[in-house]
Amino acid sequence: MFIRHFRDGKTNKATEATEQLAHWDYYLVRLLNVFASIFEAKSWDRGDAILREMYCAAYPMIMKVIAKDFSYLTGKGTVCENGRVVVAKMIGSFAIDPNMKRYGNFMLFLCIQIVLMSPNFPTSSSMYGKNTLKVLLQCWLFIPFSHPSRDAALYPVFAMFDLQTNVRKAEDVVAPADYLQITFKEFRISMFVSQVKENLKKSKSLGMSLDKELCVIALFVQAKEPVFRALTESEMHKNVALAMRRQLKQSNAEDTNEVLYTGGSFLQRMLIETDSEKKMQLFTELLSKTCLIDLAAAAIMLSNSTGSEKLGEPFYEILEMILHSVKCKNDGG
Repeated sequence: MFIRHFRDGKTNKATEATEQLAHWDYYLVRLLNVFASIFEAKSWDRGDAILREMYCAAYPMIMKVIAKDFSYLTGKGTVCENGRVVVAKMIGSFAIDPNMKRYGNFMLFLCIQIVLMSPNFPTSSSMYGKNTLKVLLQCWLFIPFSHPSRDAALYPVFAMFDLQTNVRKAEDVVAPADYLQITFKEFRISMFVSQVKENLKKSKSLGMSLDKELCVIALFVQAKEPVFRALTESEMHKNVALAMRRQLKQSNAEDTNEVLYTGGSFLQRMLIETDSEKKMQLFTELLSKTCLIDLAAAAIMLSNSTGSEKLGEPFYEILEMILHSVKCKNDGG
């Protein structure tokens, strides 16, 4: 019944003075409660039928309604922030990913496994449709770091945009080859890059929150086109280096180790993916316009003091690439 209300209702436009809940917000919360109740009651037989109907019939309609109210997801204030969280949780619930359990959401993992056993789970055309991709990026990029449920958006983004996750068995949902092109046809690359940079500047972008953010952004570096060039031209490496330096000032050593490794791996990946004719320019900028050497020194010292060889690996690789490039240039190679 609430699916019908979801489809047929209309959202009143919010004014500057009042925040207006989308008409579907209430029903979306109820939908998430269905997933939770199936898990808690362990009613797998009945749950299978309910989930199958939701996945196969309801999902495309739900996303169409939400996308129609996209302006609601661009609003400011607590109501719109919470709305983005609810939508992100919903997409995460529908994102069919056998590896979802590694993100710690066991309830979603079990629900998803039920549907995977059904021959009628959604095709990539629904999960990787333009509405889902656009809405998901909007939710991720504009849920503030201070929000306690920001991870709700990080998990589905990682699940759907991780190239390794998307290399799946034939019977699983597979991302279409052009899903990144679809994404950035709907979501402006300039907006994506601008908001990623803005998020990295936030003072609350620290610790594991920063580590997770860097992991997700790295997916778009690894994927290269269509967004990689925009990331490099925007000098994203400077923002990443500054965020890592901010983390170094924190006292939580364990979080700092994670951030240094992830951030170092991010910079290493940027160098690997950069075309050879532009690589020297990136080397020069990293050395002259960022705190790369300080970060490398800190990572190597922490690596030695903690016995974690992994921590220093990306920085050793970066320094070796720089030395190799300089040597080749001096040799005329």
